[in-house]
Amino acid sequence: MALLPIETNADTAPRRKAVELARRTLALIEAKTTDQAATVMEVPVDGYLDPDRFQRESAILFRERPVFAGFSGELTEPGQYKTIDLPGCPVVLVRQRDGSLRGFVNACRHRGARLVDGAGSVAGDTFSCPSHTWCYGLDGALSSMRAARTFGHIDPDSTRLRPVGVAEGWGVIFIRAASADHDLRELDVGALLGEELSEQFEHWGFGDLEFFGSRGFESAANWKLVLDTQLEPFLSTVHPSSLANMNYSDHATFDAHGAHALMGVARKSIGALAGMAEEEWDPLEHVQFTYVLFPNTVLTVAASHVEYVQVLPGREPARTAAVHAYFTPRGGRGSSDERHTERYNRSLRTLVDESARLAENIQHNLTARAVDRILVGRNEPAVQHQYRMYDEALQHYSGGLT
Repeated sequence: MALLPIETNADTAPRRKAVELARRTLALIEAKTTDQAATVMEVPVDGYLDPDRFQRESAILFRERPVFAGFSGELTEPGQYKTIDLPGCPVVLVRQRDGSLRGFVNACRHRGARLVDGAGSVAGDTFSCPSHTWCYGLDGALSSMRAARTFGHIDPDSTRLRPVGVAEGWGVIFIRAASADHDLRELDVGALLGEELSEQFEHWGFGDLEFFGSRGFESAANWKLVLDTQLEPFLSTVHPSSLANMNYSDHATFDAHGAHALMGVARKSIGALAGMAEEEWDPLEHVQFTYVLFPNTVLTVAASHVEYVQVLPGREPARTAAVHAYFTPRGGRGSSDERHTERYNRSLRTLVDESARLAENIQHNLTARAVDRILVGRNEPAVQHQYRMYDEALQHYSGGLT
């Protein structure tokens, strides 16, 4: 079953981009090179160790700015919810009866207890606090409270769950973890993605994807190191027995789209296109799209499935919490269910056993001050772009935290 609108002769933004990526990748393979940055970059190790830097990243990159929060297919029915623990702001997203999506700080207004964990469906359209059973409707309004007659008078507005900004479009969700004392300006998916990525996302059909599963994992490394391992083109060294078996190493395309980016990663089967006319190509069979949604998400579009990895700072510089989620064509599991299960499990093993473990290896030496800086080569343009965008965002908000 075809996953997305990429079929031969279809004049869509995804197909046009897929053909371009395939063409560029074939040229890179022929030239034995990869897309490159202008110079080598140096990154001081304090960026992975300094508590003040860590707190600024947590506040600015994950609370002041919008971040990708998932796919609409994770929340299809009224009352369905999922939680996301942004640094300093636990969030719960919940589907409303009218089909809209709302987000709240995942904390009761009584004693601050966490309302829900993970993902699920709200019983009776009501969030019930496990502490003293204060109850909230899907709209965040307090609907009942224990011993209300003797509790004392409180302002109703002060008891609503605190809202966060939510934008949903083309099957994707972004949130801004602003609370009541922040500017809750409306978010727009198109404005967040930019013109070219918006055109691609609008036609990918993400809204028709079916949620297959998600799992979390942790790493004893800085969040940026865990993310870096997914942006490097060196598959033959970082992933020699997994990704390198199927994909080319050291021949990736790179395009910056504002703070976001797109990498094209070629499968070893791409040589089959060399003797064919471009209008006959089925490019997504040979090149996968790897979107880097600033600041912390890698979204992969392959021929058979879509998956994303969200990397989040933990409670200290050398701790990371991450989530891997996997999606399939709606109604397209059937006999391929076993293959999707294998891909799903293989991706998680790669993330935990290879990416996270390598990040921990590096973090150990950085913590020991074995080096005073790390180098990011010209052949790692996606990693370089991330670090430039981190610094730009931190400088932009310098002195402006609320």
